[in-house]
Amino acid sequence: MSQSIKNNPEFSSINPQKLELIDDFVQQNQGKKVQELIPQFIALKSKMVQKGLSFTPAESELMLNVLKQSMTPEEQKRVEQMQNMVHNKKNAF
Repeated sequence: MSQSIKNNPEFSSINPQKLELIDDFVQQNQGKKVQELIPQFIALKSKMVQKGLSFTPAESELMLNVLKQSMTPEEQKRVEQMQNMVHNKKNAF
């Protein structure tokens, strides 16, 4: 398990199956550009659905925060803008 997840107490309460998927995703995608992450994140969500699992908004945010640690400030800003767009879109309905 990656140190950024292992040492984060916020991950301790996550379902072990989800935690394994999150850890695999983070290890495979750390350091990738935002454009590369989007299709990978969609594929992960599909895999989760197949297993009868889903991320809570807090779990998605935790995972993205771990990934942002290896991004440039510009990429971090893009991810934050996307997170805000998704959050605002959900609140509009």
